Amino acid sequence: MLAPRLKTAGHGECPAIGRGVSHIFFNAVARIRSARLRPAHKPARPDCVSHETLIVRIYIAGKNKIAVEAAEFVRRQPNLAELWVMPNAEDSGIDTWQPSLRKWAKVHQVPIVCLDDVYPVADLLFMSLEFDTLIAPARFRSAKLFNIHFSLLPQYKGAYTAIWPLLDGKDYTGVTLHKIDKGIDTGDIIDQERISIALNDTSRTVYDKYLDAGYRLFETWLPRLLAGNFVALPQPADNSSFRSRSSIDFLNLKIELKQTAFAVHNQIRAFTFREYQLPSVYGWPISKSQITRIRSVAKPGAIVEDNDRFMQLATIDYDLIVYKDAFELLLRACERGAESEVRFYGRLVENLNMRNSKGWSPLMVAAYHNNLAATKALVELGADLNQTNYKGTTVAMFARSGATAARDLSCLRFLLERGAEVNAPDLHGRTILSYAVAEPFPELTELLRAWGVEK
Repeated sequence: MLAPRLKTAGHGECPAIGRGVSHIFFNAVARIRSARLRPAHKPARPDCVSHETLIVRIYIAGKNKIAVEAAEFVRRQPNLAELWVMPNAEDSGIDTWQPSLRKWAKVHQVPIVCLDDVYPVADLLFMSLEFDTLIAPARFRSAKLFNIHFSLLPQYKGAYTAIWPLLDGKDYTGVTLHKIDKGIDTGDIIDQERISIALNDTSRTVYDKYLDAGYRLFETWLPRLLAGNFVALPQPADNSSFRSRSSIDFLNLKIELKQTAFAVHNQIRAFTFREYQLPSVYGWPISKSQITRIRSVAKPGAIVEDNDRFMQLATIDYDLIVYKDAFELLLRACERGAESEVRFYGRLVENLNMRNSKGWSPLMVAAYHNNLAATKALVELGADLNQTNYKGTTVAMFARSGATAARDLSCLRFLLERGAEVNAPDLHGRTILSYAVAEPFPELTELLRAWGVEK
């Protein structure tokens, strides 16, 4: 099932928005960038905030790589008095495919606060970086409230900013630093960075570009925001657009095949974000598509060719190749211990060590279910014996769980013989032996100690 995710909320939440502003407005922003107000002395380097820009507290509110990198940038500034962070509600404190702001704050002993803690503070700078809550500026004593939105405003306000530019066939998008007002991404614009969209970019790769470009804006502008040294332009009405969360129904995604090859290709890449969902065509999850130069003869949507790796489809104009994604099918085969299917799908996946949204690789799944034949097949195909999930759990630890449940040490013994790591701790500081001694399975502990495991 396609997960109803890839959403954004509040001021700039996760993937969604694209294209750009009108040429007139974009050029106006460019002129401000080249002729922005500067202090009389030489401006501080982006990585060095001077004492003149000292502010008591900086609040980083949001999630993922951009929030963590921004918080780390502030933490490294010796002249900044205090840093507080406000992780999104969904942040569990564990790194996943994105780093956790909550975890980062705990590691570096940075205070974690909520909005009620922030409202009465006068000398603060509030920066929203994919924050999941719409804030009310009137409740703040400070007026230094900023957001980095993943689009070239005034286009694509709201949600799904990594999706809509692709659906609309845009070849560029961008990120925008703007003041926060009471609207949804309607505040005055301070600066923007344009991002190119390649023909084979997906919503996942566009999102990665947003993260990098958004951080560059933050790093460049923080000193000037602290000093109040900026100009902000009201957003024009021309070319303004908005997408709500209800604009896409992820529970009922369907690729419309009776379109041009370009339009079908855009749908597929727009919904290709493995951590949330992949598009489906004729029952197959699809990982990518490619427009051919073959003029379509068959009826639009018809299958021209179908093999293990791809389907060639007719469209309104040109044939389109859609590549089947075998990763989920491989995981299911590993769970069942279907060796022949593991070998078949294992040769089809682009990367045998990919992990699902929970951080599990195919080898972890096979080892956890104590499926020796599937485990052997994966290792023969080149699976990484020492890969970990997001919590630092090793393949051997997964095999320990499977061995305990089945009272069968064959899978774990095989991994040990092949050189699986046995002394590495997980994020809780525990090793495979520390888990084993707590199990009512003394043969497991004996095997590990016989293998020289001491921790």
